[in-house]
Amino acid sequence: MTILSFSRIILLALGIGLFPGLALAHHISSTLDAAAPIIPDGVTSVTTGTMPARLYRPGGTPGTCDTPKAVPIDPNMTGTFRYDTYTITPTVSGCVTVSSHYYGGTGVFQVTAYSSFDPANPKANFIADSYLSITESNKRQFISFMATAGTPYTLVVWNAFTGIEGQPYVFEICDSLARPGDFDGDGYTDTAVFRPSTGDWYILQSSTNTTVIDHFGLNGDIPIDADYDGDGLTDVAIFRPSAGQWWFKRSSNGAVFGAIFGLSTDKPTPGDYDKDGIADIAFFRPSNSYWYVLRSGDNFTSYYGYPYGTTGDIPVASERK
Repeated sequence: MTILSFSRIILLALGIGLFPGLALAHHISSTLDAAAPIIPDGVTSVTTGTMPARLYRPGGTPGTCDTPKAVPIDPNMTGTFRYDTYTITPTVSGCVTVSSHYYGGTGVFQVTAYSSFDPANPKANFIADSYLSITESNKRQFISFMATAGTPYTLVVWNAFTGIEGQPYVFEICDSLARPGDFDGDGYTDTAVFRPSTGDWYILQSSTNTTVIDHFGLNGDIPIDADYDGDGLTDVAIFRPSAGQWWFKRSSNGAVFGAIFGLSTDKPTPGDYDKDGIADIAFFRPSNSYWYVLRSGDNFTSYYGYPYGTTGDIPVASERK
């Protein structure tokens, strides 16, 4: 990880993925004032200015990829509100998550996503918002939305209070490859267990602090949760060693997919090996130290293999299994 410090912005870039020169996460911090933010790597343009009104949504839930929000119908709050904009253009389609954090200061701020932003009409071209502003007592909010490759989107950070200058803010942009174990799409790993005796998944969703129970699997199955449909959410999935079968349930539509790939002694190592933003079915075979990958890029219809490792090695991708 490389940290680049500037006078007004700190940028952390991790890996390779959705945005040019950027990958799994993009961490941005700046302040709402008259100076335009520095253009971060992976952001095509930035602007700053003031607007005569902002959206106001008293209560509700954040916009997510699974549950998009309608344009707020509540009256705009009027005044003079400072804003910064960041325009991004994804290189692959999928779910984009934006997580906002309180970073001190006397004011509060909010992040809203648009297909394009008109400061004179903050309801126009609305995509998603968190419904709550970021404050000292409400330190973290998130939004997510489905993005199309090659289409620009504008993320707007604005002061929730009128007439305030210099409010610091922090937010992260995450691409369509789900965080490991992020079943609810809020950008954070959820606590979860698979109970082999009953075939049940117990998932403590970090977004709501509630437990979801999903029956999927049998005794003897191995959990291999990953994002197999590219919607930004982790899918419940199992490898059945006794039959060499892979099964996963797509979070995007609830459809179940199955494939026969591997032997009972193989070690499952799902991951995005073909760089399409979707997890591939894959395993490591200890007997010959070969890796085999069933490509998601062609709907799991072709595979390839290659040697890497030696006798006694443990595949890192499957270490948690």
